[in-house]
Amino acid sequence: MNKKIFISIFVVLLMTCGMAFAATPTPNAITYTDGNGYVEFSWTAGTGNVTDTYNYSKTISGATTWYNSTTDTSVKWSGIGGESVTIYVYAFNTTYSQLSTGVTSTVTVPQLFGDVVNLIDSIVPLFASILDLLIAIFPLVIAMVFLGGIAILVSKIFDGTLNFDSFKKR
Repeated sequence: MNKKIFISIFVVLLMTCGMAFAATPTPNAITYTDGNGYVEFSWTAGTGNVTDTYNYSKTISGATTWYNSTTDTSVKWSGIGGESVTIYVYAFNTTYSQLSTGVTSTVTVPQLFGDVVNLIDSIVPLFASILDLLIAIFPLVIAMVFLGGIAILVSKIFDGTLNFDSFKKR
């Protein structure tokens, strides 16, 4: 081999020895929308090197599930009302077989029909209070009806409109 070629190859190798490949960009911050019993997470690719796919995990009640090699930049999970959900998202570059650092987000998903449950929770004490009030005033109402009946009876006796003849035996 020619000395010049050997030295040229050696110099090129020395120059590239300490070089690192371009890092796979970390996905941008995760955003989410949630509602009764569901959550939808979204993210975008970071800037820099190419992101070919994403790997993400979902953790609910301590159980983690991985989803790898997807090109989707969002995911929606349903039927998880009242649960705390954590997602980790990593970008992957197939050219360099490199995984980015991850981003994470945790959210407690609203309970399915949470608004209805909250409404019922606030109405029940109101009905209990109304029932307590009715129970408290019931003896007073009975007493007033009784006294009103006595007053009508007494007024009929004194004005002579009370006729006992209709009660006589024939």
